[in-house]
Amino acid sequence: MQADAEETAPARADSDAYASARAHVETLLRDGEAAEARRAARSALDDLGPDGGLYALLGRGHAAEDDDDHDDRAELVYREGLAAFPDHLDILAAYAELCLNSDVVERPGRYRRGPELAERLRELAPGSPQALSAEQAENDRGRLLPREPSADRVQRYDARQALAADDVRTAAHRARALAAAHPHDGRLVVRAETLTALARPGGAVLRPLVRAPLGANLVLAVLLGAAHLTVPALHLPGWTRLFSLLFLLPVCLLGWTLRGARHRAWALVRSALAPGSPGEPVGPIPPAPSLAPVPPFSLREKWAAVLVAVVVVGPALVAAVWANAQYRSYPRYEVSAPEGYLGMDRLHDSDTNDILASMMESWELGRTDGEGFGYLYGDAERGEAAIVVAGGIGDFRDMPANMASAVRQGLLASASDVGDSWSPDPGRYGGRMECTPFTNLTGLAWVACGWTDKGSFGTVVFLAEEAGETGNGTDHDAAAELARDLRQLVVHPVQETPETVGEV
Repeated sequence: MQADAEETAPARADSDAYASARAHVETLLRDGEAAEARRAARSALDDLGPDGGLYALLGRGHAAEDDDDHDDRAELVYREGLAAFPDHLDILAAYAELCLNSDVVERPGRYRRGPELAERLRELAPGSPQALSAEQAENDRGRLLPREPSADRVQRYDARQALAADDVRTAAHRARALAAAHPHDGRLVVRAETLTALARPGGAVLRPLVRAPLGANLVLAVLLGAAHLTVPALHLPGWTRLFSLLFLLPVCLLGWTLRGARHRAWALVRSALAPGSPGEPVGPIPPAPSLAPVPPFSLREKWAAVLVAVVVVGPALVAAVWANAQYRSYPRYEVSAPEGYLGMDRLHDSDTNDILASMMESWELGRTDGEGFGYLYGDAERGEAAIVVAGGIGDFRDMPANMASAVRQGLLASASDVGDSWSPDPGRYGGRMECTPFTNLTGLAWVACGWTDKGSFGTVVFLAEEAGETGNGTDHDAAAELARDLRQLVVHPVQETPETVGEV
C-alpha cells in the first residue's frame, strides 16, 4: 500500500506541473501576451516533456499573431503534437480551427484538411466542446468574424463598470479583495491594479476619462481645437501651438497608467502561476466570478470618435490655412515726402544724399523685391541736415522681429556715445519701433528711431533739439511723436483694389 502511494506521488507531481504550466500559458494568451505564451509553452515542453495541452496552446500562440509565417509554424506544432498524441481533442480542435479559417487560394491543402479534422473530432468525441467548437468554425467559414476586444478596451470597460457602481476607493477595495481570492484570473487582477492606480491622488484628473470617456474626450478635443485657432486669431508666434499639446496630456497619462497597471497585473498572475510560488494552484484552478462580456463598439461610440476627430482636425486645418493667409498678406505702401517739415526744407543737393544712396544700395532691397527711399530736411542755404528719414517698402514678411533694434547695434559699433533705448508705440501702422539717443563726435545730441513691419522698415534720425529736447535729458514722448509723424508722412498705405488683393 505504501509502495503504491510512493509510485503515484511522482505521477501526481508531474500532473500538477503540467496543469500549472498549461494554466500559466492560458493566462498569457488570454491577456494578449502571445510571444510570452509561446516561450512559456516551449520551455515547459522542454523541461517536462511532451504534453498534448501544451502543444495545442503553443500552436494557438502562433495562430494568435494572425500572420502567414506564424500560421505555418502553428501547423508544424499541431502535427508534432498529433504525432505524439494522435487523438488529443485540444490539438485536433485547434488544428481544425486553423485550417477552417485559412485562405483557400494561398493555402488550399490546409483549407481542405479543415473538414476532415472536424469530422474526426465528431467521431472521437461527439458533442464535446472541442467538436462543437470545430462545428462552429465550419459554420462561420468564409464569414467575417468579430474581433476579440483588445486588452486595453477590456480594462477600460471593467474599470468604468466598477466606477459606475461605487466610488473609486470602495471599488478599488472590492476589486483587490476579489483578485486576492482569485490570483490566477488575469482580468480580475488587471481590474484591481487599474482601480488602485485610479484611486491615488493623481488619478483624480484621469477618472473622468474612464467614467465618461465620450464627454471627456469631446471636451478635450474642443479645448485643443480652440487652442489651435487662438494662435492666428491673436497673431501669436507659430511655436505657441505647442501649448495645445497640454490638452493631450490627460489622455497620454491615462494610457501610461493603464499600461502600467496591466504590466503589474500580468507580473502578479505569472508569479501566482509559477512553480513553487505561494499562489501556485493545487489541483484544478477554481473558477473565478465571471465579469460581464465586453460589448462591441456601439454606434454612439463610433460617431463620438468621428466627432472628436473632426473637432481636433478641423480647427487645426482652419488654423493652418488662416496662419498661412496671415503670413502671405502684408501691407502695401507707396512713398512720397513733403517739400518741407517743421519749417525746414527738403534737401535735394547735399553731401548727405550721397551717403543715403550708398546706404540704400547696401541694403540690397532687390533681393526682396523692395524699394528704398531716403529724404533729408534742414537748412537749404547751408546744406546742413537736421532730420534724416530712410528705409524701404516691399515684402518684408521674413524680416527678423528685432530689425527695429538694428539702428542701436549700428550706433554701438560706431564711435558715438549711445544712451538707453526705449520702445514707444509704433503708431497706427503697427509693427515695432525702437528709439535710441546718442551723441556724435561733434558733441551734438541726436535721436534715432527705427521701425519695422511686414511691408516697410525705416529709420528717422534727428537732432534732439528738433523734438524739444535739452542736454539734460531726452523727452521720450516728443521724440517718438516726431518719428511717428515722419513715418506716416513719408509712407502711405496703398488702397487695395481687385488687382492688388491677393498679390504676394
